[in-house]
Amino acid sequence: MTITTAEVAEMLGVTEGRVRQLVIAGDLTPAVRGARPMLFRESEVIEYELDHRREKVRISRLAQAWRAEVASVC
Repeated sequence: MTITTAEVAEMLGVTEGRVRQLVIAGDLTPAVRGARPMLFRESEVIEYELDHRREKVRISRLAQAWRAEVASVC
């Protein structure tokens, strides 16, 4: 199933402009390059969101470990 830029933005909780930035950065790929309006495969957007969420969790855990280490030194 393909979804529009607006639908991707809603799914990710970002603006349509941010979705375009993700495409330029190569983080998201439209179903058909150069097509207007851009359409995306819903499964790829979900995969991006899951990967992004995992990265946020990893960074959060690293930050917690660092805070604990700093607190134990002080």
